[in-house]
Amino acid sequence: MSAGGQAQFHSQSGLPRGWTRSDLSRWYRTPQRELGRRLIVARNPATHGARQTSQEASVTDTTNPPAQGQILRPSELPTISRAKGVVTQPLVHSDRGSTSLTIGISTFQPGAVIPLHTHNVEEAITILEGEAIAIMNGQETTVRPYDTTFVPPGVPHHFRNDSSSEMRFLWTYGGAHVTRTYVETGQTVEHLSREDRRIAGAPDA
Repeated sequence: MSAGGQAQFHSQSGLPRGWTRSDLSRWYRTPQRELGRRLIVARNPATHGARQTSQEASVTDTTNPPAQGQILRPSELPTISRAKGVVTQPLVHSDRGSTSLTIGISTFQPGAVIPLHTHNVEEAITILEGEAIAIMNGQETTVRPYDTTFVPPGVPHHFRNDSSSEMRFLWTYGGAHVTRTYVETGQTVEHLSREDRRIAGAPDA
């Protein structure tokens, strides 16, 4: 500092003469840090002033409260008729604030099936209970508890319960907006919409 209290800066480093960056860093952590901050802002007001304004806004802005975690208990959530002999229970979806996942559980009674279809996003299905026939890549494969299928977007697939027992699986989509395109008709509908359920044979659609 000069005798008059005016900061004299190096032309290249932007630091007071005789100072190192370590000196300035230590000074900034002392009770004189506000003065140090003002020296930095004075050197480049456009950059540092904007940075401070942004930081202050992030602390004081209450218009977008932080997201809250949720515990979802299937026993407390509603189910919908998905197709003839199929009941679905949505868990995670956009209405709960999800921006990249859609998750739920479907239960197939013996003989139940959903027509061959594709999705606009990738899908993973894990068998939870019972046994199913997975139709994918033109092949039929028997899948049992904890077997998991991964289906990329646009790949035709569906499941069928040929057993005499109930079958349940957990489905996960890699997106908050999911569509289903039925292979036989080429019709695309919103996932679990009334039209989607009607095409699949839901009795109440």
